[in-house]
Amino acid sequence: MSLLEAIDANLDDLVDRENLCVEPKDSAASEVVIAWVEENPHDLQEFMFNDSPVTDWEEFHIDMAKAFSGLITHSEFFAKYQKFYDVAKRDIMDELDSKIWNRYTDFHDVPAIDWYDYNGVKREDF
Repeated sequence: MSLLEAIDANLDDLVDRENLCVEPKDSAASEVVIAWVEENPHDLQEFMFNDSPVTDWEEFHIDMAKAFSGLITHSEFFAKYQKFYDVAKRDIMDELDSKIWNRYTDFHDVPAIDWYDYNGVKREDF
């Protein structure tokens, strides 16, 4: 599934209609991230270890080899690196925020926000 197809399929679970913002449910975010990774397969590790020391990235590769070799269990491997994936997932979704919102507005009639009223001022005050 392409990224755009994943966004379209999960649009209602990616946007908070009441507050007019992108607020994805976890399952929808997961599907969108998987689609993003399918289109950008080499970038996931960069997002996972972007703010980490290089030793974490190197240890990830060592542990991956250990998991494939049976020296550590898959559960241990995934438990150890879940926090890195969660960071990547959040950062990827942040990067896709405007793409999701723009797609939402393509399909829905979203009223323009009156920023004057929103901020408690009147147009004639200027």
